[in-house]
Amino acid sequence: MKITTQNAKELDQKALPPLLWVVEGLVHQGLGIISADPKAGKSMMMMEMGICITEGIPFLEHSTHKGDVLYMALEDGERRLQDRVRKISTALGVAPNERLRMRTEASILGAGLEAEIDNHMADFPETTIVIIDVFQRIRPDRNYGNKNFYGMDTTEMAALKAIADKHNICVLLVHHNRQEKNPENPFDSILGGQGIFGGVDFAMVLQRHSRGNSEDRIATLYYTSRETEETSFVVEFDGEDCIWKYRGSREELERHQRVMAYSQDPVVRTILHRLAQEPSGFETKPSDFMADVMNVTGEMLVSNEVGKRFKKFSALLLERDHVRCDRPTSTKDRTYRFSRLVSPTSTPVDVDDEDAEQITLNDYSGEANFSENSNVDENAGVADTLILDTEPPNIPISSRFTGIKSNTTT
Repeated sequence: MKITTQNAKELDQKALPPLLWVVEGLVHQGLGIISADPKAGKSMMMMEMGICITEGIPFLEHSTHKGDVLYMALEDGERRLQDRVRKISTALGVAPNERLRMRTEASILGAGLEAEIDNHMADFPETTIVIIDVFQRIRPDRNYGNKNFYGMDTTEMAALKAIADKHNICVLLVHHNRQEKNPENPFDSILGGQGIFGGVDFAMVLQRHSRGNSEDRIATLYYTSRETEETSFVVEFDGEDCIWKYRGSREELERHQRVMAYSQDPVVRTILHRLAQEPSGFETKPSDFMADVMNVTGEMLVSNEVGKRFKKFSALLLERDHVRCDRPTSTKDRTYRFSRLVSPTSTPVDVDDEDAEQITLNDYSGEANFSENSNVDENAGVADTLILDTEPPNIPISSRFTGIKSNTTT
């Protein structure tokens, strides 16, 4: 059999249609997948996205191209769908419309699903996306005697991509994460073999920052595509309105969380309180400072923990509050001296690598982890200075974070 080819010149001279985006920068024609842990809010996110597309309004601050949506909600009933549509529509300021069409049943891939979507597209040609929630419900039964799972995955993904390509639409699969997580590569969390991830044109992974915590509304949405660069950003789930909200890049939220954790730390608050009482500075030992922390904040810390926090916060004290921390010069001397500089310094903070520790993003609550051998945030300036207790706070933080609550009680 003779094969047909085209040369590079012929391909270059072809007038090809542009890639069709459903949600700019996130969802485009072809086969896509979004994966998350069970009960992480992925179905809420997909319903919100569907409503935004039918209205042509932004989704997570990404513009949408108005079109019809077919949502196959294969794990839900009418009552639950009705409740979600009402709540999400109200939160978005729109009314339920006729362009969002839903089904709670679907045939299996290779046994009727293709024909059902063909018929739907014939009836509603302005449909731009078909959301299948969840992917597992339309997968064929497997012959587990056949160990070629990669081959079976690849065949299923090819069949679904053929549907998308036939109609120039997006077919978006809602899927689950595996229990074992790879912190180095969030896309390894997608349940199943490499044939699933390798068979899609784009993939999204939604990862909550802390499950089982009362403050677990913050998550990161990781995104990769054959068409664009890999990216990620932070979102927050509003449980009352049942919608997800864009909160900025991980870097933006991490910066905000660093300020929150630093400002709430009892050792930092006590240092600033004492400097307000003793403007010329003061000397102390961790064992003596324990009582000060108790008097100022009501919290009890052991001597060893106080000393560790002196070291951890020395760079941030200088950077944000212009407070110098002179640490002991020998192992026998446990005396620390704190003094406020007369004027902010514009020179880089000189901190030993072994003591420079940076607070990194942990979870919504504002609590912090500390990573050793990190450098001080070089982007912080005088405008970001945080003064607590002794002076009125003035923290210019992006308005995106105004909805995030502090754990500090007053």
